[in-house]
Parts: sequence; C-alpha cells; structure tokens
Amino acid sequence: MFPVVTDGTTKSRRNLLVSSFVIVALYILGKSLSDLNVFGFSLEGSDKKTILYIAIALILFWVSVFSFNVAKDRDLNAERKLILDDTVARLKKYKDGLESKFSNVEESNHNKNTMRQVQGEYQRYTSQLDRTKRARALTALIYYIDLALPLAMSFIAIGYLAADLWNMQ
Repeated sequence: MFPVVTDGTTKSRRNLLVSSFVIVALYILGKSLSDLNVFGFSLEGSDKKTILYIAIALILFWVSVFSFNVAKDRDLNAERKLILDDTVARLKKYKDGLESKFSNVEESNHNKNTMRQVQGEYQRYTSQLDRTKRARALTALIYYIDLALPLAMSFIAIGYLAADLWNMQ
C-alpha cells in the first residue's frame, strides 16, 4: 500500500519550497528582498525591517501549514494501514480455518474450490508484498526527501532573514 499525499500537502510543500527558494536565491545572488516586485508593486523604498519580518512570518506560516498537512496525511495513512492489516488478518484466519478443516475431513468440491480461491487471494497478497519491496523502499525514501527538503530550505531562508535583521541593529 503506497501512502496517500493529500492535495493540501502538495500545495503547501510547493508554496514553502518556492518562497524559501526565492529568498535563499536572492541572498546567494547578493540581492535584497526590497529589490523585488510583488504582485506588480515595487518594494523599493519600503522599510527593510518590515519586509524581513513579513518574509519570516510567511515562511513560518507555510512551515506550519505544511507540518499540519503532513501530520494529517500520516494519520490518514495509519488508518488505511489498520484497515488493510485487519482485512489481511481476516483473510489469513479464513484461509487457515479452511486448510485445517480440509486436512481433517474430506469435503465437497464446492468447499475445496472456495479454499483454493481463498488461498489464491492470500498468495496474491504475499506475492505482491515481495514484488513491491523495492518500490516501497523507494517510496519511503522519496517521502523523507519530500519532508526534509522544504523544511531545510525554509530554515536556511529564515537563517538568512534573521541574520539580515541582526546585522541591521
């Protein structure tokens, strides 16, 4: 079972990455936030401290939204896993019950067909687990990169902004 990532998480990750990347890129290029045009308005001549505080607030807002969305997705995925585990456990219990029943008593062809069908379903599930082991590992790696990159970029951006504020005093 591959994890679900909601639309809110995708959008907040994008917004956090874009805003953080722009700030980091500006500082790396030696530019100032007051050199930007935002929604067609020039920030030139605006109070630089106010711009820096607004930028920090923006980054903190998107960090919060992203973190809440990730927590929500984790809860949803945990619930999905519980449901899947319960379904698999019931299937396994049913399969084991049929197998023990047929090992003791000779039953009708209908019951044997039911047993073979249940065994086949369980075998498909276990085979799928084996076949998708690499995909699950890569999915986990991508999940952690998707989590770490926006947060790291935002902390770097906040660091640049805070250092700029500190140097203004």
